[in-house]
Amino acid sequence: MVIKINQEGFEREFRRAGCFNHYGKSAIAAIFDHLERMGEEADRDYVLNITGICARYTQHNCASSAAINHGWEPDPRTSASYQESEALEWLRKRTFVLSHKDGIVIETALLTP
Repeated sequence: MVIKINQEGFEREFRRAGCFNHYGKSAIAAIFDHLERMGEEADRDYVLNITGICARYTQHNCASSAAINHGWEPDPRTSASYQESEALEWLRKRTFVLSHKDGIVIETALLTP
């Protein structure tokens, strides 16, 4: 049986699973759009597993904090905006990054040192 779900239903499932507090609304929307695109490109249905999503993706306010959490070391002689762009580049070389209005979501399961 296949049940279609929209973004509102996706958010509702995050709440039901107790994961809504780990992500902002814009992060959940970014993840939903990403998974929907992946399903369309693969021409197959996606099996919704909120626990798996929560284990796979993490939200961060900025790229530099996400990168520092995973081993990146910023150059203290550079500006914060330069560090942010360097951190984003560092992350993109190591994992999948979704940008959204409140920060980024990274696919932690793919992160390599």
